[in-house]
Amino acid sequence: MYFDRFDICEAYYLALSDCHGGQWSPEYARLCRLRKSFKPSPLLSVDTLSDNAREIYARASARMLGLVTLEIDGTEFTLRPESAENVRALCASIKAKGKGRKFKPDKPGLNMARQYPERATSTGEYVARYESLNSHIFGTCALTRWAPLNYNATTHYDPTQPICAEEP
Repeated sequence: MYFDRFDICEAYYLALSDCHGGQWSPEYARLCRLRKSFKPSPLLSVDTLSDNAREIYARASARMLGLVTLEIDGTEFTLRPESAENVRALCASIKAKGKGRKFKPDKPGLNMARQYPERATSTGEYVARYESLNSHIFGTCALTRWAPLNYNATTHYDPTQPICAEEP
């Protein structure tokens, strides 16, 4: 983070707009004072901020909302103070269980690569074929149990035909 007056004005304008406590709050009074000298673009949003301004916005918003930053094993969490102990406990349990372990199939030598069916006349038929091809992976957890299948005809994409005509 570095000093850039324009980044600071943009970031604080958005932070004060998002985090003020109503028309009579100190943040709203500060926003009104800022608007006397800073006229933001109508397109100004958090998405249009530079990286520097986005960092300023995050810190200012966290401070106005009373959030704290907690660092655990190189990861920063910005949260309410009352949630800090729960997050610490959650991170400790994840670490104790061995985060990032690879999934091992129940049966040794089982191929876990998914297979995809060729063409089908409907979405339902495609999903049914996909399920049957991959039943060794999914086991009893069938995809079709979540919603009824759609058996309406679908249009097929032919990879040999160009999607649009090319200009000469």
